[in-house]
Amino acid sequence: MIYGARVRQARELRGLTQTGTAQGAGLTQGRIAQIELTSSVDIGDEHLERLAQTLKVPVAFLQRPPVDDLAEGSMQFRARKSLPAGVLRRVRREAEITREIARHMLSQLQAPSLRVPDLRGMDDIEEAAQLTRSALGLPPHGPVPRVLHALERAGVIVIALETWVDGKLDAFSTWDGAELDLPLVSIGEGSSWDRIRFTSSHELGHLVMHRAPGGDLNALEKEADQFAGEFLFPREDAKEEFSKTVTLSRLAPLKLKWGMSIASLIFRAFEVGAIDQKQKTSLQVQLGARGWRKQEPGADAREPERPRALRKMMELLYGDPVDTRRLGEDFPLYVTELNRMVDRYADTPSRQIQKLTSAPFGRYFAARRSGAIQSTRLISNAAKPSPGSGRGLSAAHTFPVWVVIRGAPEASHGRVPAPARGAGTRRHVSAVASSRTPETRGCIVVRSVAICRILGRSRTSLGASL
Repeated sequence: MIYGARVRQARELRGLTQTGTAQGAGLTQGRIAQIELTSSVDIGDEHLERLAQTLKVPVAFLQRPPVDDLAEGSMQFRARKSLPAGVLRRVRREAEITREIARHMLSQLQAPSLRVPDLRGMDDIEEAAQLTRSALGLPPHGPVPRVLHALERAGVIVIALETWVDGKLDAFSTWDGAELDLPLVSIGEGSSWDRIRFTSSHELGHLVMHRAPGGDLNALEKEADQFAGEFLFPREDAKEEFSKTVTLSRLAPLKLKWGMSIASLIFRAFEVGAIDQKQKTSLQVQLGARGWRKQEPGADAREPERPRALRKMMELLYGDPVDTRRLGEDFPLYVTELNRMVDRYADTPSRQIQKLTSAPFGRYFAARRSGAIQSTRLISNAAKPSPGSGRGLSAAHTFPVWVVIRGAPEASHGRVPAPARGAGTRRHVSAVASSRTPETRGCIVVRSVAICRILGRSRTSLGASL
C-alpha cells in the first residue's frame, strides 16, 4: 500500500509532471492523478518499483504515512511572478521533507526554548526589531555576529535548500504546526554572505510580525525590509556611522563591519535621514556605474553563514560524523541524497578549520591574552616545535604555517588584532592581512576563530611570541 500524498510530494520534489511520471512507471496520466487524489492505494509490485525508480525514492518512502503540507508562509510574496509554479512546488516540498526530519529528531531531543516574540499588530517596526534583539539575547547596539546562529539559538529551524533560484527566491519562512509552534526559515545556499544575513533577518521579521500573512503583501515586504535594516544596523549606530558625508568609499568598510551590502547601507542611510532622496538616487547610480549591482567589493570577504542546528541534531542521534544509513532507516531517502543534505549544514568548527587549511591540528601553545584573543594553535602539515625550546615553533621554513586565533571577533575580516607582544608574529599577521593573493589574502574568521596563513621566512618563534 502506498499513499497518494507521498506520490505527489515526491513527484513535485523532482519537478516531474504527471505525464512524465506515468511514462516512467508504465501507467497512464489519469492513473497517476487518481493515485495522488486517493488516501492510500495498492498497485502491482512491478508498477510500484518502476514508480519509485521514476521518483528517485525508496519504495518505503511511498509507504510512509504522510504528514500535513507545509504552509506557504512568506513564500507567497518572496517569489517573483516570473518564478514557475513548478519550481515553487519543488522548493516547498524540499523544505517540507526537511521539516519532517527535523520534527522526528526534535521528538527525541530537548530543543532550545522558543524565544521568537509575537509582535503581530505592532506599528513601530524599529521597536519590533529592538524587542527581537532583546528576546534573542543580543545587545541593543553593535553588529550581529552570526544571524543564523542567533535564529537557531532562539528555536528557529533553519533549512538549507538544495534548490536555489538566484534573485527570485532566496528564502522563505513560515510557522509550522496546528498550533504554529515551530518557526522555520528556508534559505538558498548559493546566496552571497551579505545577502544571506539580510534575507535571514528579513524572514525573521516575517516570523515576528506576520504569523498569518494577509492583506497588502507589498506592504508586508517593506515592513520586513525595514525590520532587517534595524535588526542588523540599529538607528542610533547608523546615525553615528553616517555622521559624515555618505560616499561609496565610506560605505565599503561599513559593509564589512555591519555585514550588509552597500546597496542596503544606502537605503539604511536614507531611512535614518542621513541622506535625502536625491543623494540616495545619486549613490545608486554610482553603484550601477561601477558595476557593483552585480557584484560588490568584498563579495568574498567572509564565508557565507550556514545553519548548524539540524546537523548537530543528526550528530547527536546518528553519530559524528553522521551515519546516513541509520538516518535512512528512520526516514527513507537514499543515502546519497541524505549525504548531500548533511553537507549543506555547517560542520563542527574544528573540521571547518581543517578543510580551510588542509592541515591537521598541531599542539596548543600558551598565549598572552590581548583584547579578544584568548588562545592560539599553530597548524602546519610539516611543522614541529623548535628543538629544545618546548614553547614555540621556528618559522624558518619554506612551507606555510597557519595560525589559529580562538576568540577573534567576527568582524575582523583580515584585521585580526595581534597579541600585545611578539612583533614578529604581529608583522607576519599584518603582512598576511594586507595581501591580496588567493592563497594569502587574509585571515578567515570561522565561528570566532581567525585563521591566518603565514609564510615562514624568519626565525621568529611564533609560539613563544604569542
